[in-house]
Amino acid sequence: KGRAAISILSAFTWDDVLSHNSADDELVLSTVLDDKLDQLLLNSILSLCEVSSNFWSKGSYFDDAESQQLYLAKLLGPVAVLLRHRKGMLKQFLETVSKRVGTQNTSETVVEIYIKAILMILKSKDPVPITSMIQQSDDLQKVLLSVAKSIETVVSGGPLAHLGGKLQHHVKTIC
Repeated sequence: KGRAAISILSAFTWDDVLSHNSADDELVLSTVLDDKLDQLLLNSILSLCEVSSNFWSKGSYFDDAESQQLYLAKLLGPVAVLLRHRKGMLKQFLETVSKRVGTQNTSETVVEIYIKAILMILKSKDPVPITSMIQQSDDLQKVLLSVAKSIETVVSGGPLAHLGGKLQHHVKTIC
């Protein structure tokens, strides 16, 4: 249900963007949505990531890194549109992920998916690049640098240290 809701809202968002011919500018939807809905969307997105960790941990189809990437791409495609065109949503997403990664009861598999999700969203170019939005906002750059540093600190010395370093490096190339 959550994935369907995200996809539907993403489709309406993208339609609104196209109708305003403003794919490169930050667009606030003409349809007024409130902060509670944004928070519900974020919680749904993060819950989908957490549920996905069950696929990783049980071994099977998702043991293959390429299959993991494909799955995350399908999951995060609609999410990228919302994060790019819902005012403040990317910042809120990054801060929420950072808090969840910093929580001691978050499993290693979930942390791995969160890091891969952030990387994939930052590299997203289709339908719109997120990096240009980040580069135009000092506030987003500060948040992103802080989140990357926080995540790298949490995973340093563990099996996800390389992935944390990769995130930190990618963020520094953007900011």
